[in-house]
Amino acid sequence: MSARIYSDGWKKPGLGTQDVIEKATGAKLGTIGIASPEDVTAAAATAREAQKKWAKVPGPKRGDVLREVSRLLVAHSAEIADQIVRETGSIRLKARWEVQITAREFLEAAALAARRRAS
Repeated sequence: MSARIYSDGWKKPGLGTQDVIEKATGAKLGTIGIASPEDVTAAAATAREAQKKWAKVPGPKRGDVLREVSRLLVAHSAEIADQIVRETGSIRLKARWEVQITAREFLEAAALAARRRAS
């Protein structure tokens, strides 16, 4: 973990940093950045502009991007689930379910991208 925040590039966080501790062992996993209200406002503005560009991408292409996210989640599901267990203290079965349901939601979103918009 980088001790920075991401908003149109990696940046120093406005409210400093915080250590992430493994629940089972107490070991430090890394350090994360804590966003300030100004950081959040800037991120929202960046997202608003990005959404305008994303909306211009044809639906089938947006669906392709979302399906690729789902594929990557499934391909790396064991690693992601392990990190969930370490960060949250969750049980492995629940962590794996969370990754799988997230991958499925991306597939659902990909299917919606192919639908025509109502006028």
